[in-house]
Amino acid sequence: MEAVKGYGQSPQAAIAAPKAGKAGGGKSSGKGLWRPSAEVAKQHVGTWRFLSTAEGAFRISLGDKGVLVFARQVSEGVEASGILLPQEKRWLQAELQTSDGQAWGSARTRFSKESGSLAYSLRETGAEDFPAPVAAYPELSPAEASRVPTEEAVALANRVSRFLEKGLASVSDQNWKLAERDLNCVLQDLEAKREIWIEGPVFGLLVASGKCSPVLRLRSLCAQALAGLAECSLGGSPPCPEEALEYSDRALLQDPGCAEAHLQRGFALVRLGRVTDAGAAFQMGLKFDDCAILPRSALAAQEELEQLGSLFEDERLLSKVQMLREKGNEHVRQGRYGDAAWCYEDCLQELWGKDLLYPSDVKERANRQGTGLWPLIHAAETAILTNLSLCCLQGESPDWPPNPERAIQLCELALAYDPEHVKAMRRMARALSEQLKFEEAEAVLTKAVRLRPKDVAIRQDLERARRQADNVRRKAREWEREAFKDLFDRLPAGFATPEQVLAARSWPDEKLPTPLVRLGLEEVKAYSSHVAETLEQEGEAAYMMELLHTIRHAVENQFGQGSGKQLARIVPLVQGMTRGGPMRKTHELGKGHRSLASRLEGLTPEQPLHDAVGPHAWCQALTEHSSTLMQELRAVDARQDVAWEVPWQSGGATSTAPDWCYVPLVQKGAWVPAGQNFTKTFEILSAIEELRPYEVAFAKVPARASLRHEANANFVLTLHLVLELGESGCYKLQAGDHKRKLPKGGVQVFDPTYEHIAENASDADMFMLYCHFYHPEVGEVERYALLLLALLMERLHSTGLVNVASLAPAPAVDVRRALKYA
Repeated sequence: MEAVKGYGQSPQAAIAAPKAGKAGGGKSSGKGLWRPSAEVAKQHVGTWRFLSTAEGAFRISLGDKGVLVFARQVSEGVEASGILLPQEKRWLQAELQTSDGQAWGSARTRFSKESGSLAYSLRETGAEDFPAPVAAYPELSPAEASRVPTEEAVALANRVSRFLEKGLASVSDQNWKLAERDLNCVLQDLEAKREIWIEGPVFGLLVASGKCSPVLRLRSLCAQALAGLAECSLGGSPPCPEEALEYSDRALLQDPGCAEAHLQRGFALVRLGRVTDAGAAFQMGLKFDDCAILPRSALAAQEELEQLGSLFEDERLLSKVQMLREKGNEHVRQGRYGDAAWCYEDCLQELWGKDLLYPSDVKERANRQGTGLWPLIHAAETAILTNLSLCCLQGESPDWPPNPERAIQLCELALAYDPEHVKAMRRMARALSEQLKFEEAEAVLTKAVRLRPKDVAIRQDLERARRQADNVRRKAREWEREAFKDLFDRLPAGFATPEQVLAARSWPDEKLPTPLVRLGLEEVKAYSSHVAETLEQEGEAAYMMELLHTIRHAVENQFGQGSGKQLARIVPLVQGMTRGGPMRKTHELGKGHRSLASRLEGLTPEQPLHDAVGPHAWCQALTEHSSTLMQELRAVDARQDVAWEVPWQSGGATSTAPDWCYVPLVQKGAWVPAGQNFTKTFEILSAIEELRPYEVAFAKVPARASLRHEANANFVLTLHLVLELGESGCYKLQAGDHKRKLPKGGVQVFDPTYEHIAENASDADMFMLYCHFYHPEVGEVERYALLLLALLMERLHSTGLVNVASLAPAPAVDVRRALKYA
């Protein structure tokens, strides 16, 4: 392109702030008029062309008295003019009037020697500030203008237009990622050639020559691309209205007449709760006749506009709440937690319309659909609850003392709205720690770490809570050892008798006695009734002692007097269950997530997967009989002698298929009537000396079905033996962070307290034998006591006097807490 003198610099240089001083050479007359020097007059006089949102021009000339006169056509046949006078920072400014004396704003200019251009800005009547200046260039003569080519700008516009069309098609198809890629290509191409349409020598020549059509087209294409990216930001997952608003505003800077940008700006403002501004944006966008507007955008905008009337009250509420919330935040920054708390309380009063929420209110607000401004109100309410919980933790004497119990209630409410709100979890854990409930704090922070595993602060909080919880557990064990030392030796003589119950007639009871067979169901009922009566009449301490006495009595009836001394590890286990501590959920490094409510001390190793060697070698030997077991299962099933049942209905498991089913063989350590047809299976299992089963069953798992489950007692391990599955797949087992794939005939032992996922990754039903058996380090007396404890738990739960998840006494009815947790 042929260069024209005076257009070698960026027009942005024309508006750089020069040194402070007078506007330039010149002198004032006695009457105060400023007359420019010949050099200044030469720099300014002439016709100047500029481009902002449209093409324009103005004229500067020397007046009769040697002053500079600025003139610009403001409408057809009407011109506004004024005398340019010097201002600060080398600006010249004129107050404009039409020929009939009507005021028409102010104009200001500043000359740049480097680029030979003027920085120009026009302030309309009534406006407070001047808008950002634009570059104006001396108008070229017709001969010079004819030599300015437009081919490069036109070629760029055509190339960009093709990309834009492709990107907007992807937007219409809601293929957001593909649309973002194509639209960003448009912006990258435009950015690489910004000297043509934004700033630079080519841009200056095109403007000065009056050949602005390709420049305006490029700006329009840029605005359309930015508007498309705004829609991508709103349609993506998750939506980002702040980013959409930024894209829309950038689009309107390039082309204020871009209808799509106005509409997308309206959609973003609705998401941000600015209903009034959104309405104005929709009305502005819908009045344009823009061929680039997407028809569905216009339709959606019209529907939004019709619904905005119902949102104005929500906008008023949100605005008032945000104002109060920001006032409270400012008090927090200044350490005035009492004043902040009252601001947050006022916020909740505005949101709720009352001081307290009933359980039905909480449920309704938590489950309410996210329409209109409700997501913003919901988010604001959650943030206010967590901020108020901080004030309850910090306190400010004497009017606002610390109140950790209230902080817990507020965090529970916030978590009812957003179960993954990590800040609420941290505040709740801190409140629990201040109440010395370190184990509960540890459980809350464990969940927070799962959500944000890379957050160093949360991990530090968890380590601190874990140390404190471990210290509490250590002291509790020390107290238990001291409190229950020689407990059974101190009982009066004759409490238990060596009288033996008649032996059972079949395996496993003939080798491994079980309370259900040896005592009978009626005797177990009598035991549980006596324990329940003690709880009702004598209280919790007597209840725990009676439970221990009952277990000791049954054990010595079975194994002889003095055998109760082997229950040393059962005592702290029962004491912990009756105390009702929370289930301990942890994440063990290299092992995975684990849940423990009933823990027998000293069992090793503690790991998700166990190899079928050593004490578990019998598990590997069992695989030799897998074909025999499967053949008998098929034969019995063919005779329709199998009663398939649905297991795992207690809520501790999550299955992808409802038709997992099983045939029980052993339950609570005893062979059940449903297994009487499996004679070969009985022979195989009863011949295994090391097997001490709690539960054994055949299971049928549908193709591609899976099960997520976790137990809570560490003294029972689980075995899975794959009997048959589809040829094209395998059985996948994940326990904690460890994974195994088992083929037909494969066997695996694992600790079910680690969260585990079992999946039939084949295209046919899978059949397997599963067995819950006692840990090899559990003593025989302990095994019998644990079986009795399971039976007593089942009976005591049915009375309603103890909690379902433990043996802790059920709390008395507390109206406030009942309402809170309803």
